[in-house]
Amino acid sequence: MSDVGDYLVTADKDPVEALKIVHRSATRLEQRQLSLIDIVQSLGEYINDDDVMVRSRAIGFLTHFIDALPASLLSRQQIQVLNRFFCDRIEDDGAITALENLSKLPRFTPDTTVMSFRALIEHFSDIQSRTQTQRFKVLSFLNSLMQKRRQSIKDLGSESLAGILGVISGEKDPRNLMVVFSVVRVVIFEWDVRAYAEALFEAVFCYFPITFRPPPNDPYGITAQDLKAQLRDCIAASPYLAPFAIPQLLEKLDSSSLNTKRDVLDAIAACAHNYDIVTMSQHATTLWDGLKYEIFNAQDESLVSEVLTTITAVVGSLSASDDRVASSYLEQWLQPVIKECNERLQEPQHKQAKPAREVLRACAEASFPSLEIILKGVFPPLLTLYQDSASTDERRAILKHISYILLAILHCVRTHSDVNVSGLLSPLKEQLFETFCQALMSAPADEVSLRLLAIECLSTSCVIPHFLSSAEVGMVVQHLDEIVLDEFDGRHRVLTEAVIECLVQISRTQPLLIMDITFPTFMARLPEHSPGNTTFFQVLETLAKISIEKSISNTLIQRLFNRFDVVARSNGSMEYARALLSTLIHALSRKNLSTDSDMEQIHQRVFELVLRCAEKATKVDDASLICQISIIEMIGKLARLVVRASDPHKQRTASEQAYLLFCDNAGDVEVWTAQMAEKRRSTVLLSTYLIAAINPDISLPFTAGQQPVLIKRLTRLAVDENHPTIRHSVLQHLSLVVNKFASAETLDFVTGLLLEPTSGLFDLSNLTQAGLRAGIWISKALILRLASVQPILLRLLEILRHSEVGIDAAYAFPIILAQDEIVSKENGATIRLLATQRVFYSLLPTESRNSEHAADATAKTNCLIALSGILKYVDKDTVKLESGRLIPLLLQSLDLEHQIVKAAAIQTLTILTTESPTILQSHISSLIHRLLSAAKDTAENSPAVRSNSLRCLYRFAVNIEGSKLLPYRRLVCRGLIRILDDSKRDVRKEAVACRTAWLNLDEPDEAD
Repeated sequence: MSDVGDYLVTADKDPVEALKIVHRSATRLEQRQLSLIDIVQSLGEYINDDDVMVRSRAIGFLTHFIDALPASLLSRQQIQVLNRFFCDRIEDDGAITALENLSKLPRFTPDTTVMSFRALIEHFSDIQSRTQTQRFKVLSFLNSLMQKRRQSIKDLGSESLAGILGVISGEKDPRNLMVVFSVVRVVIFEWDVRAYAEALFEAVFCYFPITFRPPPNDPYGITAQDLKAQLRDCIAASPYLAPFAIPQLLEKLDSSSLNTKRDVLDAIAACAHNYDIVTMSQHATTLWDGLKYEIFNAQDESLVSEVLTTITAVVGSLSASDDRVASSYLEQWLQPVIKECNERLQEPQHKQAKPAREVLRACAEASFPSLEIILKGVFPPLLTLYQDSASTDERRAILKHISYILLAILHCVRTHSDVNVSGLLSPLKEQLFETFCQALMSAPADEVSLRLLAIECLSTSCVIPHFLSSAEVGMVVQHLDEIVLDEFDGRHRVLTEAVIECLVQISRTQPLLIMDITFPTFMARLPEHSPGNTTFFQVLETLAKISIEKSISNTLIQRLFNRFDVVARSNGSMEYARALLSTLIHALSRKNLSTDSDMEQIHQRVFELVLRCAEKATKVDDASLICQISIIEMIGKLARLVVRASDPHKQRTASEQAYLLFCDNAGDVEVWTAQMAEKRRSTVLLSTYLIAAINPDISLPFTAGQQPVLIKRLTRLAVDENHPTIRHSVLQHLSLVVNKFASAETLDFVTGLLLEPTSGLFDLSNLTQAGLRAGIWISKALILRLASVQPILLRLLEILRHSEVGIDAAYAFPIILAQDEIVSKENGATIRLLATQRVFYSLLPTESRNSEHAADATAKTNCLIALSGILKYVDKDTVKLESGRLIPLLLQSLDLEHQIVKAAAIQTLTILTTESPTILQSHISSLIHRLLSAAKDTAENSPAVRSNSLRCLYRFAVNIEGSKLLPYRRLVCRGLIRILDDSKRDVRKEAVACRTAWLNLDEPDEAD
């Protein structure tokens, strides 16, 4: 049997084997063991068979055969013969696919293209009577010819236009329409369509507006937006469609449907971008009449911005040429717009004034020529109106209108970098500047809104290139400085914030003015040693906010260093010194120190402070300011910022200094002891911040054998230390050393330090609060790096039953998983993604058993408290997954008097109500009673607990099926009546929202 026969037999049974047969034939032809004539002759008896399926399989063989051949194998003559063969059988299944494959071959000639195109048009003039699949194949082949063989079809002229119109008309299937729109867009854009413009327009505009909604799980993924974009491109493809498109679009703009209006506006904007200036000028008046109605009679504010975008597009199209004739088109269109808007602006407080200024801004932003016309036509009458007005309210409204035009100027300048508006604005500059300054400085202090608008106008004016001179901007800076200094009492916080933002904007374009004017003014307000009041906080805050630019930031940093040195050497105010260091930390944290050119100098200044701390700490009688714990802590934070950004060499030096600065002998692991003076022990804060900044790859200055000794000494200091700040730093230090630097051998020692009988920190017979605290921080280090997790957690569960420290262990659970300033990823700590889940899944089963079977009520309470600490850090998906075991525990937690436990339980319930409300349906009764109880204003319920309870009840009404809640509606609404009189406003607000939601629950239908 021939290959063709084999293929026909296996095509339906085994498609893969059938393709192998085709490829075998193709290989034989390529190796000249077979000729194309042989293949065609072997198809003869099948290709003319009366059975449609046989013919279809025969054509399928030839289609796959052509596809399997190398692209350059067939000659032009062979391609033409095959093409004619398939054109004669074009209505047979598979023929169109074969023709499409042939058309992709490099030797497919223009004549062959015309042959295929004519066969397509001739045989499928009744295309709408075919199935969707057949139509899609026809349209796809036509689209393929348009993409790859366009010129040959285009050369047919009107014949091709008429033929394409016949094939594409009347299509309704969305998938096919995507192809239709693609074909029509190319035709309209590239063909001479003057004679067929109306027919082409009617062929596509009949689908406007698109109202298609894709079915669920649509395999093709076609959306309404896809169809709208394609249709819009067709309408905007050629100006020859304008006489039909624009009137029809404006007529559709009268629709009551917002979606239709949006589609119309998008289409008009697309036309404006593509049509030429002459075409747009012919329809400009009717466009303005249609668009202005939508602006000045807007029924929906969400539509206004889209109308404005369309106006900008229209004005932009009229500005597309620089010649004199084109300019006249733009001016002719803008003059009535300006006139109508100016008339509305004459009543600046009227509601029509707002859309008028928005229209003017949209026009001005379109192009520089339109901006020039708008400025000449709008600014003079506005300024005259401002000067003639005696009403503050009117002046405020006028300034708002002016601010919109200024923003348009700024937009235009930033969009067109080659534009210089200095000549355009020079006739108006003096009057504008005087108006803004007068409104800012001469208005009564209580006229905050007017002064805010003046600041907005001045801010925009200062950043418009070449508008104000440096002297004028400097005058603005002086005025702004005066306002900030006068408002330090906090009366008008919003005004101060606006001034600071204005100074920030100026600093980005003219930083020298800030350094020459603002810095001396504000630094003069900073005291040398000890301030007589607290205004230095506002001064430092303002300096920090405006120091955005590198040059200004560097100046601030150096001056803060210098000022702190003066305060520290003179033992000035502690509060003032902390404020200086806090501002310095803020300024350095905003810089990319690793690439900063001043890094060396900053590094030197910071370590001078560290060395001074270390030196002063060794002197028992020295009571210097720099030795105070709060100051040491701030210097440590500075050092961490700098060391973290340093190169490896400096980090190694810092690693050595982390301990050697504070002891007399190199390699001494007994750096601090509880017997040392508090001032000496406080240097552990510096060491903690230094090792936090060091890369994990850089080891500490101790051998592997010394690591256990160091950890043991730190543990002893953590247990013995009484000063809370020093103790907390020692605990962080200990945890970070174990997590970040401990070797595998050292980890075994650390585990023993926790769990060893009689001597371990977690030894049940010798538990103390101090030992438990140190053990929790060591546990944190190990659990976060997933070391010895299971034995540690099991021991912690046993500790929860301890009569004395069980409650402390319960409250300490959040420490294990909580984020920490020192033990963090930013500081190189090892924090595994699965650490939280390991803790959760290790504890949850045991917690469930404990809470259900514990004979001791105290142990049961401790278990629930521990669970609440864990739940804060467990991801939502895990909580949902384990909700079946969690909900009974959460119900028990709501019965406890512990605020933290209640708050955590309610937070988890709120998450479950939002994410998986059906899970809670079997517990509704129990939950509602407990949440109402938690919402009552009693000593057991804090305001936060009450608010969260009400929020959770509100979520019930929103997320849970109404029929499940209706039996409890009366209970909840009655219970909320008393809560509406709660002493806290936030609680009352939540109660109102909750009660409204429950009252609005729908009654079930009688049929249900």
